[in-house]
Amino acid sequence: EVARDGIDKARTKPEMGQWAMRDEPLVEDPEYHDRILKQLHSCHDGLTNAAYERMYEASVFRDESMAKTIADRLRRLPEGAGPIVSYTGGGHIQYRLPIPNRVSRRYGMPLRQMTIYLTAFNPDRVQEIQELLQPPIADYVWLTPLGQHGPSRRCL
Repeated sequence: EVARDGIDKARTKPEMGQWAMRDEPLVEDPEYHDRILKQLHSCHDGLTNAAYERMYEASVFRDESMAKTIADRLRRLPEGAGPIVSYTGGGHIQYRLPIPNRVSRRYGMPLRQMTIYLTAFNPDRVQEIQELLQPPIADYVWLTPLGQHGPSRRCL
């Protein structure tokens, strides 16, 4: 709904209360904003600027809501318990910008996080893997076999 209607209109819907996100701040990060908008333009060519901004707001909303869930769970853990493993799409952990930085901000205490970015290895596209390492997209890059449909489109 955020991508279609924008965050302001989506906040008026009953579901926002159900997800406990109606009054949650969506914190801006210039580096995140630039990277996400570049990826949106790369993968969804030809949209209006307003459409790109709504898609960006939807990305921020998803990342903030996932970070909120993780930080809330961390606060409920007994001391010394853990770890928490969160499995998300690679776009939600890239360069620590989407979820990891938001979890740190929301949790507010020292926290050790590790990110693992999964990507299919295609011998014909080794340069793409090297680009993921400089600067590193995650703490670890896990190379998986190509799927039956071949390599996915990169939007980095």
